[in-house]
Amino acid sequence: MSVYEVGLATQGRLVDGLSARALGFMFTGCGVVMLLSQSLVFRPRHDPLRAFAWVAPSFVATAAGLALLAWLGGRWPSALGLVLVAAGGGVLQPALVYWTSRAAGPAEATGLGWRASFTSAGQALGSLAGGFAFAATLVGKIALATLLLTLLAAAMLALARRRAPAGLPLSVSTQER
Repeated sequence: MSVYEVGLATQGRLVDGLSARALGFMFTGCGVVMLLSQSLVFRPRHDPLRAFAWVAPSFVATAAGLALLAWLGGRWPSALGLVLVAAGGGVLQPALVYWTSRAAGPAEATGLGWRASFTSAGQALGSLAGGFAFAATLVGKIALATLLLTLLAAAMLALARRRAPAGLPLSVSTQER
């Protein structure tokens, strides 16, 4: 997500000439889209296994949104890219936290600690990559292409493991939370 955030702010400011106010409204819109996508996927009394089925499509939506933002530009492609990335991120983040805590079992605190560490490292690397990815240079295009391929590989891995993440039962009571 940090690649997207840094890249979007950079592109919005440098390429599209957006003001700080317009960027603020844009990120507010991202937050609203994330909340809407979460409310559609994570409803009360939902089947927790259903959330894992949304991981692969969320990776694909994020990759498609980043591609739209990077290569098409313009008001409507950028808006669609923004919606796709925000919707994908809105589902990915809570779903992966949920599955990390479920898979950790008795070592839940340790598992969540590792997840927080990896998240921090990912945000730092993502911010660095975002600065390169949305630059109009060969290095930027290579960085963005690498990121998109990584997201698609993650989606394929999630589809391959669609049954249930390692360590989780195939049926989970909706009363367990």
